[in-house]
Amino acid sequence: MKPEVDETVPDRLSPEKTAGYLARKKAVTVAAKMPGALILGVDTVVILGRRVYGKPEDADTARTFLRALSGRSHKVVTALTLCDDAAKTLYEAAATTKVLFACLSDEVIDWYVRTGEWRGAAGGYRVQGQASRFIRSMTGLESTVIGLPVYPLIGLLAQAKIHHGGPQIAPLRYRSTRWRNEFS
Repeated sequence: MKPEVDETVPDRLSPEKTAGYLARKKAVTVAAKMPGALILGVDTVVILGRRVYGKPEDADTARTFLRALSGRSHKVVTALTLCDDAAKTLYEAAATTKVLFACLSDEVIDWYVRTGEWRGAAGGYRVQGQASRFIRSMTGLESTVIGLPVYPLIGLLAQAKIHHGGPQIAPLRYRSTRWRNEFS
């Protein structure tokens, strides 16, 4: 279910906390519509310096994002919020991967924007598509950049005592909290 949420974040929030705030907001909003359900909210942002690059709204914004990322290292943060409405508990985790882009010419950026892959993608690119050719290096989980960091997800499921269909791996410690819907 695609949550219909306002993705505006409070000014006081650090760039690194943005994805977590939005993942929580999405999970809690959907949980309010599905009482008793187990909901996973996910959000990904790209961070360059102190600026958050979300999903570009148009081709010009996508070009601006790609020019800013060209030849530079940035962080991709994907946050997960598992909302157990029945237990009124949130389980939260985030993964960060450092990505180094090659230098991109205006010609390459224009070509990429014409592919349309930038639509709906944090930072205006999808590493699992044509933008894979822009990546000089990645440090961290590739699945963070592609969209769903599996290792932290398995940790959240284990913490919530939900069997994920495979052997148990060493449990990770993530934040869990009682919750109330502060977003509705």
